[in-house]
Amino acid sequence: SSNAMPFAAGDFPEIREAEPNDSALQAQRVAGPATINGRIDNPRDADYYVFHAKARQQLVMEVHARRLGSPLDSGLTLFNPQNRELAENDDFVDPASGMATHHADARLVYKFPNAGDYVLRIRDIQGNGGLGYAYRLTIAPPEPDFALRITPDNLRVGQGETTVVTVQALRTDAFKGPIDLAIKNLPPGFVASTATVSDRQNET
Repeated sequence: SSNAMPFAAGDFPEIREAEPNDSALQAQRVAGPATINGRIDNPRDADYYVFHAKARQQLVMEVHARRLGSPLDSGLTLFNPQNRELAENDDFVDPASGMATHHADARLVYKFPNAGDYVLRIRDIQGNGGLGYAYRLTIAPPEPDFALRITPDNLRVGQGETTVVTVQALRTDAFKGPIDLAIKNLPPGFVASTATVSDRQNET
């Protein structure tokens, strides 16, 4: 293949950024859960979105940009209906991203004390911008889940030999509970024991 382009799809309705949305007064109204596709067009740009939250509702606000190849070093800031800053995040360390040297995508998890319209601002922390500074901003309730990382990832077992596999559980959005492990459809002659990652550990 040639001229490959990164492409992402999510589970929520897709919304396009609508200019002007460069201030809290011009904030683009969005209804969640949704994923907003936008761009920080220039070094002075900041995009504002307004959404309604219920009392005691918890929402996750997460940017996917650097993980999709965008140079954006995103920062998120959440404001209440009185335009007071409630929370801010610059870098969120995503353990599923492997050996990334700079986790530059922002993520906020916030439980709203009161019902009302809240404003979320996204910008480039380094003050950059341009045509390539695209982002996907998702506003949605948390979805507890997990992923598994296996070491070694390429097993080599000779006749009559045994090997040990380490399994690491990467829990997201406060996923709790045990994770049962088993290997199915092994070739004839191979046997694998079962195991469980308990709710008090992340590795077995």
